Amino acid sequence: MSTITIGLANIKVDKRIRVFSSYDPVLKDALKSIPGARWDGKDKNWNYPCSPQLAPKIVEILKQNNYNCTWDEKFDGLLELALAHERAQKKKEAPPGRLEQPKIRKTDGWLHQLRAYNYVMAMWGEL
Repeated sequence: MSTITIGLANIKVDKRIRVFSSYDPVLKDALKSIPGARWDGKDKNWNYPCSPQLAPKIVEILKQNNYNCTWDEKFDGLLELALAHERAQKKKEAPPGRLEQPKIRKTDGWLHQLRAYNYVMAMWGEL
């Protein structure tokens, strides 16, 4: 079983997720199936848009194929952001009785306002 290295890199002006591995046809097809995949023939790696939605998908596909993964702190931060989005999404879809009102307000908020408020507060770790 080979080890896959994942990292964030600045390529020209945009950040990209880069996945380095030895050649494996099964892995190649799996990595190619992820949206936004591009092969960099010069540096021999797959790269993807820097997105908190893609980071967990990449790790999941690699673990499904029984690969060991190592990644840098920047990619770890992207995974943490993905988890924060997931937790916040639950707040955004919560029923009315489970949503907190802002502490400073003139009136009670409408449902869409409360969901937005709770989403943002969950993203920033306040709720």
